[in-house]
Amino acid sequence: MESMTGYGQSSFFYEQLRFDIELRSTNSRYLETIYDFPAELSWFEPLAHDLLKKKVQRGRIQARIVLDKAFPKTVVLNQDLINQYQILYQELSGTTSGTIPFNMLAQLPGIFELKAKDWRTIKPKLEFYYLRALIKMQRSRRSEGKKIVHWLKTHLRYLNRLNRKIDLDYRNLRKKNYKKLRHKLMDLIWDEGEPLQKNMLLLARKVWAQYRDEIVNLIQSDIEEEIQRIEIHIKSILELLASEKAEGKQLDFYLQEIQREVNTLAAKASDTNINRTAVLMKIETEKMREQVRNLE
Repeated sequence: MESMTGYGQSSFFYEQLRFDIELRSTNSRYLETIYDFPAELSWFEPLAHDLLKKKVQRGRIQARIVLDKAFPKTVVLNQDLINQYQILYQELSGTTSGTIPFNMLAQLPGIFELKAKDWRTIKPKLEFYYLRALIKMQRSRRSEGKKIVHWLKTHLRYLNRLNRKIDLDYRNLRKKNYKKLRHKLMDLIWDEGEPLQKNMLLLARKVWAQYRDEIVNLIQSDIEEEIQRIEIHIKSILELLASEKAEGKQLDFYLQEIQREVNTLAAKASDTNINRTAVLMKIETEKMREQVRNLE
């Protein structure tokens, strides 16, 4: 699994020119590419993009080709423009064979122009060193990705311990509340005497009328499902981290679901210890989501 942060560089010399190729990768939801190539190498952009898409799925990639000095250019005559000047000169002079003197021709605008060399001949060399920089960037992304995965596994284990603590606190709280309610019910039964014990419907109505809020609270505060779903999501994340696939978006989805389950159990539970642990789980989950957003 790769991080979306990476850097790769390569360089070569050709005809006394130094070509530096740089690739920088940062976080992005999709694949974004920015190419900063000299105008003389603009023809290389489509090929560079095709090579990049084969290696990278997500990230904001900035590709640069920098030279240590300007491309050499050759001074040439603009023959097409000279021909046009010649036709105009003949029309104005009324002759069909006259030619413009060179000293006059040299002073006319646009006669001389700078022509750059066609650099398509270096395509194999440029492609080779571009791929070299791309591979270095990938290595950098993988190295950073391994560090993030190791960090995530450590914090997932901590998150799992917090979830188990909530499970234990909830079981103890439920036993305590059931015990208190059972004592109240027993006291109610014995206080009412023998006749009421025989009329179970009447007893049930009286119990419901007197302890309705406590019974409803016991039912509604059940957070076993949330605890189990959090455990399942943690296992799913660990399986994804062990795979070779780029699953940054799916990891973020699972962490988002964990965050939602934590919010639900925190709202349902009325215990201080559970709520305090839930806050720690929210903090850990948000930290992990920030790291996961940097994974491809």
